[in-house]
Amino acid sequence: MDRAPDCGRSAGVLKRAIGMVAHDGEVRASLEDDYHHFRVKVRHDGKVVTGVESESVRLPWAGCAVAGDDWSKFVGAPLEVRSSAIARYVEMRLYCTHMYELAGLAMSLAARKLPGRRYDMTVPYGTRRSEPAFLLRDGVEVLRWETDGFTVQSPEPFVGVVLRQGYAGWAEKNLDDDIGGRPPSFAPPWRLRGRSAAPAVPHAARGRLV
Repeated sequence: MDRAPDCGRSAGVLKRAIGMVAHDGEVRASLEDDYHHFRVKVRHDGKVVTGVESESVRLPWAGCAVAGDDWSKFVGAPLEVRSSAIARYVEMRLYCTHMYELAGLAMSLAARKLPGRRYDMTVPYGTRRSEPAFLLRDGVEVLRWETDGFTVQSPEPFVGVVLRQGYAGWAEKNLDDDIGGRPPSFAPPWRLRGRSAAPAVPHAARGRLV
């Protein structure tokens, strides 16, 4: 296993990519950044999950290797357009967070019957955290936020949104379910419920120094 990542850097930029491709009765998804590389395959019958497989290509910490890999609990879960809907059927604490959420995104893609999707995220941290964080969805920029590393500084109407504890709950209440499927689609940018806006980027772990 590779050595543990250097989290003592004073500044850097996390770059992360998520890619998904749909096949007949199956969605293959992968997540990769400097420290992580995970793959998840979700099989389905068009309505519910029929099987899940995962692969850990690169792990940042030894503890990641013992995260739950019994995907049988996903079998029978309905396909829904909101990726976080899986939390109603399977507890996240039983799995690696990244692979759990990746499986949710794959299920969302299947529910929307889309051929594929790609997200590319860039989030500065440390002394560079005043630089914009942004998200590309299938090569198109759909988000650009300025933060202080803890809260959103611009643009409206997101000013003041806390990016750490409580963020997930805020996103569930305020962000359109487009965040889970048409995502990262293309036509309108991510939306707040009832109004057009950009999507949120949660606090991210430190990554590539650029």
